[in-house]
Amino acid sequence: MIKNGLRLGFNTSQHFRKLGIRQSLALFRSLGLQAVELMQSQELAEYLPEASPDDFADFEYVSVHGATIADSERPARISEIKALNEVRRLDLVVFHPDRIEDFDLLRASGLPIGLENSDHRKKSFRFAAEMAAVLKKYPEFRMVLDLNHIYANDPSMQLAGEFIQAAGERVAEIHLSGFDPATLHAPLFKTKQAQIIRALPAASPVIIVESPVQPGEAVKELEYIRETYK
Repeated sequence: MIKNGLRLGFNTSQHFRKLGIRQSLALFRSLGLQAVELMQSQELAEYLPEASPDDFADFEYVSVHGATIADSERPARISEIKALNEVRRLDLVVFHPDRIEDFDLLRASGLPIGLENSDHRKKSFRFAAEMAAVLKKYPEFRMVLDLNHIYANDPSMQLAGEFIQAAGERVAEIHLSGFDPATLHAPLFKTKQAQIIRALPAASPVIIVESPVQPGEAVKELEYIRETYK
């Protein structure tokens, strides 16, 4: 999984959904990736009854990106994540904190929680101080540093350093993709936004690539990231 110092994986985003969960995992395995992030979606709900530990045998790191929903809906969706956690112990469960009113609900789940910084469209958690306050109150929580969201708020990427300083070793995962004002996420091999890749910390945790690539473009995206990071 470590290539040019990077630990890379993909998430099962909309561009992989047509493959289904099992086929997506098989594709990621064929690319030599040992990290994966599962999107909490209808596809994941349908996959759960047949989920097997063997599906994840070759992956060193497995996380879930929790659905963006209201707190009233969260207990049922947390139960779904707990069911997957019984199949394969999860390394992290990622949430957008701007949609969370009761962080105690996440704490009570007993799951390994990671909070992701917000993009420019959100009113909260765009900057480091607010994230630092929640991490201080909930020392068991960790942070997911989304570099696309950093770029959307600050193209100089200096904001990334502020979040890293605020969260320190509690940055458990990084989300990486190019930025396009119209589509928000874009393939880095197309945008050529090298500054986003070069904002990766020297001792980087697992990097989940969120670029909207088609399955046939996955190799191009991985190669561009690795070459640019050198």
